[in-house]
Amino acid sequence: AHLCVCVYQRVRVLNCIMPPYSPLSMPSFYSVTNAVGTNFLVLGSYGIKGKKPSVLGSCTDVSVRRVFASTIIVKDTSDIKGRKDAKTFLVMHDGSHGSSSAIRLVSHVMRPTDTMVVVHCSTESSRMGDRERHPAAVMDRINSEVIACGVNAQQHHVEVRVGEMVSETITHIANGLGEGKVNVDCDFLVLGVDGMSAYREAKEVGLPDDALVMGSVTDSVIKRCRPSVIIAKP
Repeated sequence: AHLCVCVYQRVRVLNCIMPPYSPLSMPSFYSVTNAVGTNFLVLGSYGIKGKKPSVLGSCTDVSVRRVFASTIIVKDTSDIKGRKDAKTFLVMHDGSHGSSSAIRLVSHVMRPTDTMVVVHCSTESSRMGDRERHPAAVMDRINSEVIACGVNAQQHHVEVRVGEMVSETITHIANGLGEGKVNVDCDFLVLGVDGMSAYREAKEVGLPDDALVMGSVTDSVIKRCRPSVIIAKP
């Protein structure tokens, strides 16, 4: 198995020696990554066991939750352009600190020719809730964060339809099926780790990293979206 680790501008490919289907595969991936001290862990969405509909490979699924570094999940359904072509990063912002980390991460890796698109999807409850969660407040925060990062970004607010899941709306937008809401042909979908409600809640009660799980929205979007996914961690 090959573990690709990005450290600043350098790339390391580490050979993890293990037999096929070994139960040591998963701990080797995330333990080696955490020990090396990396910026990104790059993994395919499935491994040698093959692709399954709407299911991540077991090593990828566990590694996303347990590595300290931001994780890039490469999807075979993504249409990555040539190296010199401009890329489009779609950042989904839910008003959390993790979403802010996603904006900062993209601002560090994007080139002058690349495009950042930031989208906030609001539900009826958030529109009727407290001021901090209100779409107007979140959009103001997004604008301030983009300016602070010194980049230009398209900013959009999308209302989730009554009866529609947030994950469905995000997946439709990421797959270029926004149906007039936001039509984006993106190369990378970027999600903040704070969007993983289970991850955040486990941290708050002091559970060990081994107990962390992905939130339902993030889990669903990763499995069903077309572009490659970047999970930004602080």
